[in-house]
Amino acid sequence: MGYNERDRNIDLSDLSYAKDGDKEAFRRIVERYKKWAYEVAYSFIGDSMTAYDISQKAFVRVWKNLYKWDKKKGFRSWFYTILRNLCYNYERDTAHRGEQELIEAFYTAAESADKEILETEMIRQVWAALDKIPHEQREIVVLVDIRNMKYQEVADLLDIPIGTVMSRLYYARKKLADILRPFMEGEL
Repeated sequence: MGYNERDRNIDLSDLSYAKDGDKEAFRRIVERYKKWAYEVAYSFIGDSMTAYDISQKAFVRVWKNLYKWDKKKGFRSWFYTILRNLCYNYERDTAHRGEQELIEAFYTAAESADKEILETEMIRQVWAALDKIPHEQREIVVLVDIRNMKYQEVADLLDIPIGTVMSRLYYARKKLADILRPFMEGEL
């Protein structure tokens, strides 16, 4: 989702009205961001129904907390922070349930061809490796490598310098390579 000055001005206008209680203005914000919110949540969680639920919760949280929104900071980064925190909370609260689902998925895949098993295991290993790196680095990998966002878009979204994006991505990829090396070399 590209974001230019025109989009920013439309958001500011609708958000100002919504902040004053205009539900129609808020509906326009929801319409504009619902697909983006879902995609961001899905890239963190990897489950479509859960991503949908989390994106809806994020909009509810925005509506309830619009009075806290600061025009100077911008909406996208504030909304993204809410969305990201809901995803982190979900991951924290369901960590053990997710492990069981992965085990079940692995055993189901074991009945398929070897190639399918290897692909399923590779995906599981990558997600498990992502869970082992710090959230700040994981977030950058998800946004750049999975969501295909440009460095500047990520920097704007997270309100951090582009150099920080590049640095976090470098160290995240390095850690992921170290974690995945035994699997890739066939030692697991």
